[in-house]
Amino acid sequence: MGKSPCCDKARVKRGAWSREEDAILTTFVARFANAGNWTTLPHKAGLRRCGKSCRLRWLNYLRPALRRGGFTEEEDGLILSLYGHIGSKWSAIAAKLPGRTDNDVKNHWSTKLKKRHVMLMSTAAAPSTPPAGVAPPATPPPALVDLEAALATVDDGGELTCEAEQLYAELMGLIEQQPTGHGQQRSLL
Repeated sequence: MGKSPCCDKARVKRGAWSREEDAILTTFVARFANAGNWTTLPHKAGLRRCGKSCRLRWLNYLRPALRRGGFTEEEDGLILSLYGHIGSKWSAIAAKLPGRTDNDVKNHWSTKLKKRHVMLMSTAAAPSTPPAGVAPPATPPPALVDLEAALATVDDGGELTCEAEQLYAELMGLIEQQPTGHGQQRSLL
């Protein structure tokens, strides 16, 4: 059946907010907080807006503690560092930057920092050529089977998992194969 609508779309004003609407919302929130919940706020404040629209307008534009404008180099460095650790979890990143919203951080990332991040990653990942006469380090052979996917389909109490891991390790040259009798374990290097 679906979720019921939060407001009557026919009687709700859409589009850009006027200065008068901003003043009404700011005054109402300053005086009564959100008066119980954001859904009832527009009616109590006399605004012809949806509760979600009021909440987003307050959180992203009108809050007194909001910092607007350019990001500092420290903020840029923190965003790049956090993006490297946790990815694009903009709310978590914005929580570490007082006064910044997740939307503001995401927009700053998309317009300014993403290019810098890609450039940094490409220079860090660029293969360096070894000096003349020195052989490049040998890379391990690629896995013949995706072990995690194969093991995820079988649950035998761990017996098959242990044997599969040993066989995989032998293929990769990590375990020295020992002649064993039936039922004996192979030893590690």
